[in-house]
Amino acid sequence: LKGLKDKGWLASNKANVFVVNHDRERGGFLSYKSPNNYYSLAHVFSLSYPYGTPTVFSGYSFNNNDDGAPNGNYGTCNSNSGANGWQCQHRWTAIAGMVAFNNKVGSAGLANWTQGNNNQIAYGRGNVGYVIINNDGAAWKKTFTTGLPDGNYCDVVSGKKSGTTCTGKKLTVAGGKLSNYSVPGRTAIAIHTGAKL
Repeated sequence: LKGLKDKGWLASNKANVFVVNHDRERGGFLSYKSPNNYYSLAHVFSLSYPYGTPTVFSGYSFNNNDDGAPNGNYGTCNSNSGANGWQCQHRWTAIAGMVAFNNKVGSAGLANWTQGNNNQIAYGRGNVGYVIINNDGAAWKKTFTTGLPDGNYCDVVSGKKSGTTCTGKKLTVAGGKLSNYSVPGRTAIAIHTGAKL
């Protein structure tokens, strides 16, 4: 995936990227029903990789391909989840956190690429943000070079910065690295300078 933006596709400033839309959510593609956290991990990637303008689709629960919108077609959301049959994916903790990550890193380039096995990647966005995606079933443990300033950061996949604390995981960067850090299987972490304590 490292050279994904160099595949001869549309120029990044002309591309709209998404995990799913209203046409692709059904019929065996990724959806809120996908197992193993695939749906959230795909959003972590699409909102952190420097290609295109990402779009997040928010939809509703369905049992078959012909189900229409619930609640009289009125979408309703509660804090970080849906209500009345709506999923409200744009409010899910991981997706909302990655939208903030995307906004913070802006046009910062890809940096400090690391790959474990075929299901594990980690990379920075300049010296502003860093993400680790572990789509493997087992934990991925190593020292990751982030390129970020030293300090404590809130993981925006599991929570957010709230005053001087984190509502999710807190990570410590020392010497520009996350030393001997373990990312559980089928999860991700993302930190950025806007979520630094």
